[in-house]
Amino acid sequence: MADARDTVMWEQFLDFGDYGPSSVDHWRDMREALLPDMGMVEGVSSANSFEPLVEGQYHMLIQAVEEMPHEQALRLLGAMNVAYLLDPAPDLDLPLVYRSPSVNVYSNPERLPRAYVVCEAVAVPSPEQALDAVTAPGFDPAREVILEATSLPSDEPCELQEAFFLPSLPNQAKIRAILSQPGYLVLSDTFYPGWRATVDGERIQILRANGAFRAVALEAGTHEVWFQYRPRSFVTGVVCSVAALAGALVVWFVLSPGRLRRSNQVEAAERNN
Repeated sequence: MADARDTVMWEQFLDFGDYGPSSVDHWRDMREALLPDMGMVEGVSSANSFEPLVEGQYHMLIQAVEEMPHEQALRLLGAMNVAYLLDPAPDLDLPLVYRSPSVNVYSNPERLPRAYVVCEAVAVPSPEQALDAVTAPGFDPAREVILEATSLPSDEPCELQEAFFLPSLPNQAKIRAILSQPGYLVLSDTFYPGWRATVDGERIQILRANGAFRAVALEAGTHEVWFQYRPRSFVTGVVCSVAALAGALVVWFVLSPGRLRRSNQVEAAERNN
């Protein structure tokens, strides 16, 4: 996958010798190839990017996917909610969705929903063991979730159940999950410090799931789960900004020209008296 991407990227479109042709069709084809970060132009999410600062465990997971056997890689990409694969190879044994001059778009039959519920979980104590577990040939994300935790409640198998997204603001995700028995809501968004979660209004711990994603434990029943990005740095910044603004207003009030004039007039009147 990485070799195919590099071939399209560096041999077909990006040439730093002369920066490529000026043909509009050339750059239209590049946009259509959806190279990393080009998906933003189309509003399409991508599992890979050119970003230099990527969450460490997510980066390791992507590297592991690129080195896996094809079928196993599809299963793990499916757990990441990857619906389509772009590859210049014309003969992959996958459903072909679209063919362009530069890449072929294939459907991933192993794709799982962005948010879903499973009832089985395996607890591992470290990131290294989590990566080993999700890259093991027998791992089935549609049946179980790997969680970085010291212990988990006992669980019983159940069929994968899709959860439903509710309207929410940026940096938030509201989800409704319906469980017939206790289980885990898995969200294939990157685990990152600063995210908080509540279940039916009550704060709950976010668990690192499948190496790089998020999950919360739920009891049987219907629940509304709200993920919200509120890092401490943001709260600290707001408090400091409000304090600085309040201090500036106090200084302005004390040193305002009108107040100084009145103060000088009062002092002069007192001296005259």
